[in-house]
Amino acid sequence: WYQRRVREAVVSTQSTGITEQGIKFVFNIITNKRNSTSLSSALPGVCSTYLSSLSTTSHLHIYRRKNTSFLPPSIPGSNMILIGAGTGVSPFLGFLDNVDSSSHVTEGVGHVTLITGNRYRGLDSVYEKEFQEHVTKERLNTWYRAFSRDEDSQWRYVQDVVRDKGEELVNGIVDKGAAVYVCGDAKGLGAGVWEAFVEMVGKWTGRSREESEVFMKELRTSKRYCEDIWS
Repeated sequence: WYQRRVREAVVSTQSTGITEQGIKFVFNIITNKRNSTSLSSALPGVCSTYLSSLSTTSHLHIYRRKNTSFLPPSIPGSNMILIGAGTGVSPFLGFLDNVDSSSHVTEGVGHVTLITGNRYRGLDSVYEKEFQEHVTKERLNTWYRAFSRDEDSQWRYVQDVVRDKGEELVNGIVDKGAAVYVCGDAKGLGAGVWEAFVEMVGKWTGRSREESEVFMKELRTSKRYCEDIWS
């Protein structure tokens, strides 16, 4: 019997730092389907199942991995475009909480656009109440929501929003210096959002496909297109 080494689970925290309240993060309980008919049809995820079994008095061993490439702009008043699906919205709540409690409030808050994606509006809208509070406080200016399983949803995926609101988003990047932050899975969301932006930059600035890709790569190099994505 051979058991492969279980890899560590790395998650993005909602918290902008460790405080007296601890750290916060959100996770999904994963259940994978087996192909073999001789085994149980469901295979629970190792880390998510373990976390869901803990109580408020349980002890959890963690380690911190410093992330220096996915941080809110240090300049007060900077514009941001935040894009995340599922649990990928978690760090953005931290971004907005940080703005709400920092000197940015008195020095001027830039325009913040949030694009979120979930399956069902009524079942898994992560942090809906908290984001709505930021809308009320005018820390979050524009919020577009995509729902992939709701038939009446205007958009299915976050990249659909990027294409539909392409002129607005590209104008924010080109003319208003907005920084883009993308958080979620690499294969679906990461690649899909990148492709959508390449298309929209070409459409609304008149650049060729090659020129649009160069423009996007320059944004990434200058840390104005930041990704926290996983496979």
